[in-house]
Formats: sequence, C-alpha cells, structure tokens
Amino acid sequence: MKKADVQIGGVYAAKVSGKVVPVRITAESPYGGWDAVNTISNRAVRIKSAQKLRYRVDKPQQPAPAADPPLPPTREDSLAELTRLGLEVGEYD
Repeated sequence: MKKADVQIGGVYAAKVSGKVVPVRITAESPYGGWDAVNTISNRAVRIKSAQKLRYRVDKPQQPAPAADPPLPPTREDSLAELTRLGLEVGEYD
C-alpha cells in the first residue's frame, strides 16, 4: 500500500505481532507513520510505514449472532410422526 492511499478513520489489514488483524487509523503520528487501534484487542498500535498495511477492510468482521437452538419435539410431534409412518399409537398413560 502507498502512503497516499491511507486515510484517517479507515480500517486496514495490518500485520501486528505476527498476525494480520484489522486496524483503524486514528491519526497521523508526529514521528512519521500513523497511530492506530487494533480492532480485535482495542490496543493502540503504531504503523511506521504504509508497507505494514495489506489492504483496506470495508467492514470489520464480527462474529455472526448465534442462532436459537431448535426446540425438542413435543409429544404431539412424536405421535404425528408415528401416525405418518403408519405405526399404531397406543395409550401409555
């Protein structure tokens, strides 16, 4: 990536501590490069050159919401399944 391509407030994939993670550029550093925040750990990082940035991330990845677990079958569901299979249903109560 080139220095001219980097925008303040943008989210980019960057190699931090050996892992490629999304970082949000917060400001230009007075010492060169940019100040950024690792969006996974919320820790401040310093990007010294544009070469550390891999590509722009349009939307930060977030885990998908967990789906509700299916409800267990009711007695009526079980009886309907037995009837559908053609088996006789007796009274057990």
